[in-house]
Amino acid sequence: MNIFFKKSFIIIFSVLVLIFFTSCADEYPDYSNYPGANPINANEETLHMESDETIVPSTGLNEVKETEHTDTQIILNSDEPPISEEPPETRSIEEIYNIDVECIHDMNNYHYLPEELTQYVYESLVSQEQADARRKRIAEENKRDATDNCEWPHTTIYSFVHDLNVPREVFEQIYNNYPMRYVADYNIDLLYNGTAEEYEQWSIKWRDRFYEHRKLEMEMNFKIDLYWHLRHKDEAHMLKFEESITFDPNETKYTNGYVAEFMRFSIPEMAYEFELSKDEFIECFNKTFEATGGCMYKYDVDRIFDDKEALKKEIAAAKTVSDIYNIDASLRLDG
Repeated sequence: MNIFFKKSFIIIFSVLVLIFFTSCADEYPDYSNYPGANPINANEETLHMESDETIVPSTGLNEVKETEHTDTQIILNSDEPPISEEPPETRSIEEIYNIDVECIHDMNNYHYLPEELTQYVYESLVSQEQADARRKRIAEENKRDATDNCEWPHTTIYSFVHDLNVPREVFEQIYNNYPMRYVADYNIDLLYNGTAEEYEQWSIKWRDRFYEHRKLEMEMNFKIDLYWHLRHKDEAHMLKFEESITFDPNETKYTNGYVAEFMRFSIPEMAYEFELSKDEFIECFNKTFEATGGCMYKYDVDRIFDDKEALKKEIAAAKTVSDIYNIDASLRLDG
């Protein structure tokens, strides 16, 4: 009899717990099918960048649809545009990339609140009481003001920054040192100098910037692919190389000394350190190119391999993560 009672109690308790969490679900947005989506932690007003050991955040899109590829090698300096770089006139962005758009805004520049940023702000800039009060208020306001065009009108990067008075210096350093630089399509000048209405209008026009930002995300993928290609080739060398890269403590004071692995060095620096040949470099690029459907930057490979001394001087002069980023940007042929 006691066993039966215990089993009945467990079943009833489980049902009550399920009903409780189901009733709370509408307080938090379901980002799972949205471009740029990462699963949300139901206990926080935060999007989490899930990662494995390669630190690969979401590319900002669902998987690219399968396309047929020929065996012809992709020539990086060719005048021919990469496959799928420009949309066919008869197909929308949503159709090409199989995007299930549920909101008028772009997730990557409006609703996206990276864990690295929210964690620092909630732990270092505001009290636990302030953090909890804001989460509760935002959930209630979203539920009250949701529309067919936007289910989460108050979960925005603009409201987060201004409600909690996040200093621009803090925001920019976290943005620069984490992969969010490649994933998040933020307009930082407008975020800090514009109005909420101006930032929203800019976000609504996300399709105008879609392909350029997509290329930036794929640059991240290429650097990650290149990093792991070299690390698998000689892990001890890569780990020693990583340790040799240091930054001024002031450049990482808001990230606890952290800089994402693949962002510690530029594309040509990795090539030189591991004495990559031009053919091996092109092979690495081609793998990422095909995996991403071809919507990515092409690089000046001739300059990388024929102008080493000049580039090595730029690499030696680079003192910040932004300097490293700018070296890669200078090698893009189409961006």
